[in-house]
This record gives sequence, structure tokens and C-alpha cells, in this order.
Amino acid sequence: MSSEAKADEPELLQAAADDDNQIVRQYTTVQMDPFRGPTVFITFETKAQRKRFVRNVFCIVAGMLAFSVIAGILPFTDKRIKSFFLEYFWIAYICLAIYLITMILLSCVGKIRHKSPYNWICMIIISLSLNGCLMVVVSAYQLKSVGIALGVTVICVIVVSLYATFTKSDFTTCWALFWAILVLIIIQVVVLLLAIFVFPQYFEILDVIYSTIGAIICIIYLVVDIQMIMGNKREAFRPNDYIYGAVQLYTDIIMLFMYILRLTRNQD
Repeated sequence: MSSEAKADEPELLQAAADDDNQIVRQYTTVQMDPFRGPTVFITFETKAQRKRFVRNVFCIVAGMLAFSVIAGILPFTDKRIKSFFLEYFWIAYICLAIYLITMILLSCVGKIRHKSPYNWICMIIISLSLNGCLMVVVSAYQLKSVGIALGVTVICVIVVSLYATFTKSDFTTCWALFWAILVLIIIQVVVLLLAIFVFPQYFEILDVIYSTIGAIICIIYLVVDIQMIMGNKREAFRPNDYIYGAVQLYTDIIMLFMYILRLTRNQD
């Protein structure tokens, strides 16, 4: 190595360090005190903190998904396990209720979302509850259908991740629209359930419509959550929201898989 290159090396390292320490985002938090009134706290986020946040989120999601793959394969390793989940399918409803309650707590209570070990406990409960639902659902399908749904989900997640990362469009500012979509989903589910009871002969068509709309909505939420994790748009998860961000992304992927699995319609 030449002496000039050696001389430039500390400068390059310093430039990289300065780039990592560059402030990329400012957060303002207001805390109410009954005696002193509101107190405003201003915190800053650097590139290094965002990189660490992204790494933590994706590592956590990778671990959760690995556990889900094992849970999804488990019913196919033994017919008795599959028969158990088919017979006691109501386990899925209990798991879903546990998931909803825990997710509401994690989303709405800041002390739970930001403070360890409460956020980790919520993450574990959410992972176990969703995997309970997953095992019940996959038990009603053939292994081939599950494999196809898994492959399609992986492709969708990769494509959506690349799009969300490199697109100039900012989906993080459309939360009002997404809440409206969520309300429409609830209305849609109620209407479809009523339609299935009234017109049972059209169950398969209605189920395909429901699953397609559900998969599209999951993809939209996947784009939003990835952009909020990457932090390159207007809105972003805060550095201490790594558990919450991981749970959001994990839920998007699992729900997308379940909707795609319903579209295979290749049941036992």
C-alpha cells in the first residue's frame, strides 16, 4: 500500500464516522405533569442509530419467521398432530383473541412498547398466538398448497421490500387512508359472512374475493411498515420501537401468507 493511500485512510474512516453521526431525524415528546404542566423533550436520531434499528428489527423478524416455519411444518410431521388441530380448531379463535389484546396493549401503551422486558414479553405472546392460529389453518390444507403459498409469499415480500425501499412515493403519510381501509375491511368481513349464510352456493367466489382484497391490503401495509422501518420517508418508527416495528412487519407477512393460502383452495 502506498504512503498516500495510508495517509488517506484515516480521513476516509473519519468521513464514514461523520456520516454515521449525521442527524437524520428529530423527535418531540410531550410529558404532562399535574404540578409543573407539560414538559417538552427533543431527541435526535443519527444514521448509525437508524442502521442499528433496521438491523435489530430484521434480525428479530427473521427469528420469528424461522419459528413460524417450524410451527407450520409441525402438523405435517405426524397425522395425530394434524388431527388434533382439526378437531380442536377453536384454539385458533382463542389465539386470535390473545393476539388482538396483546397487540392493542403494545400499540397503545407507550411504557409497554418501549420498556424491556414488557415489550419482549408481548412479542413472545404475539408470536405464540399467531403460530397457534397458523398451525390450525395449515392443518386444513395439503402440504403442496402450503409450499406454494410460502413460495408466493416469499416472492411478494422480496418484491415489496425492494419497492418500498427504493420508490420515491411516500406511503407513511397516508395513515388516514389506511384507517379508512381498515374500517372497510371490517365492514367487508361482516358483509361477506352474511352473504355466505344467505348465498352458500357462492361461498368459493366470495372467499376468493375476500382473500384477494385481504392480500392486497396486507401488501399495502407491508410497504408502509418497511418504509417506516427504513426511516427514509416522512414518518418512521422511533429507535426504541424496534420490538413494535418487528411485530408489525411479522404480522404483515403472516397475514399475507394466510390470505395467499386461502387462494390456493386446495384443501384436504
